Amino acid sequence: MIRAATREIVKLMIQRRCFVSFGIRSTFAVSALAVLQLFLYIEIYRLGNLSQTIFVFLVDYVLLFGSYVVTFVFCRSSDLESGNRFLQAVLVVFPLMFRMIMIMAETSLSTDIFRYMWDGMLLANGIDPYKYVPSSRQLQSFQNIYYYEIYDHKDELTVYPPVAQYLFSVSYALFGASQKGFKSVITIFDILNGLLIALVIMKLGAKRTAYLGAMLYLWNPLVIVEFSGSGHVDAFAIFFLLLSIYMLLNLSTFNSAASLAASSMTKWITLPIIPFYLKAVFKQKPRFLLRAISSLVICSLVIVLPFILNSGFNFVTSVAKFASNWRFESALSRLFVFILNANSLEEFLVLKVLSYIMFAVLYVTIFFKARISGTAWLIDYSILTVCLLYLIVPAVYPWYSIWLLALTSLRNGFRHWTSISSTGIAVVNYAQQFCQLSNVLFWGLYALWYVPVFAIILSYLPRSWILRTYRVRSW
Repeated sequence: MIRAATREIVKLMIQRRCFVSFGIRSTFAVSALAVLQLFLYIEIYRLGNLSQTIFVFLVDYVLLFGSYVVTFVFCRSSDLESGNRFLQAVLVVFPLMFRMIMIMAETSLSTDIFRYMWDGMLLANGIDPYKYVPSSRQLQSFQNIYYYEIYDHKDELTVYPPVAQYLFSVSYALFGASQKGFKSVITIFDILNGLLIALVIMKLGAKRTAYLGAMLYLWNPLVIVEFSGSGHVDAFAIFFLLLSIYMLLNLSTFNSAASLAASSMTKWITLPIIPFYLKAVFKQKPRFLLRAISSLVICSLVIVLPFILNSGFNFVTSVAKFASNWRFESALSRLFVFILNANSLEEFLVLKVLSYIMFAVLYVTIFFKARISGTAWLIDYSILTVCLLYLIVPAVYPWYSIWLLALTSLRNGFRHWTSISSTGIAVVNYAQQFCQLSNVLFWGLYALWYVPVFAIILSYLPRSWILRTYRVRSW
């Protein structure tokens, strides 16, 4: 008995030593990869106008994304809860440094931030941004601002929802026409998103992997480039969506519904999630359903009423115009055009309407067949809803992939890894946007862009071969 006990003790000591040795190697590897990524972000900062050095930027991004994936693999193999304070500090400090560098970098991949500042300037001066197009003579006194000639669509009303307008106004009041100021505000909510991801994972019962979920989001180069580098308002909308999920887990139904309303009024992409949310509330606590609906209605009215009184329903008609007359086509409508060889504008319009009808049929079918029994299931069906929207929205941009990343960061398995690949592939859009590509190469990149989205959608099919091959599970 003594001999057997001694053998077990020696075995445990050997295992512990190996574990510590591996932990040291993992810490060193993650630290080295973090320093490498830091230098790559500095290189992107030094490039200046990225639209003029797009190939160099794409090379840097590929290196960033590769080191990000390797870093995540090392972190998965390490026990972050074992007291490795140094590794935990690396995971927290370096993404903050990455963001500081990109805040200081030139905003060149998108001109959206200039429209944010324009809308914020109008609202801060008491002018409803839904009332006049930027080129109208009523706004001539504001048209001497330095970025007026930079952004596009000066003959169209803004498409950004009311809560986003409030954010623009507050940012303009704080920082004026400062791009770095606007990007700093967005970055604050971006960092809070990582914190909320960790909190939601812990509430779902997977405390050990909260660091991993937050790391998956906070270290992703697409998140850093698009939110801290370009200042996209999606970070604000994602914040309210994650906050809604966290509050639902805490059974704070009224606040959860109010946060979801704020998210949908920041970016319309959250609207189709609301019916699934109400279904989840009914399954968990049926008596709270009326409270959730009341919160959604009251908060939405409070948000939109000032604009309705001033400019009517222009905040809705501007989006309708965006959906019908935008120069880009959705993935489904482009596929129909390719298959049916459509040429006329009338045919394009019919195929666009057909794609919307197909989405509506799929959405309704999924809603009534979905067996939502808790918040985890709500997250899964939110992922599916975003994927379906990805196929029918008039224009899809790289930062839309961050919505999938934020939601799948709360989960694990096939969809989790597929959304990571989506954030890597998404930047091919910049090659299409800033480079002269052959027709074959353009369509090849366009199809590649949608491969992860189709893969996630297929994983929801009954008895999906993807799910049989790659088990989808929570953290």
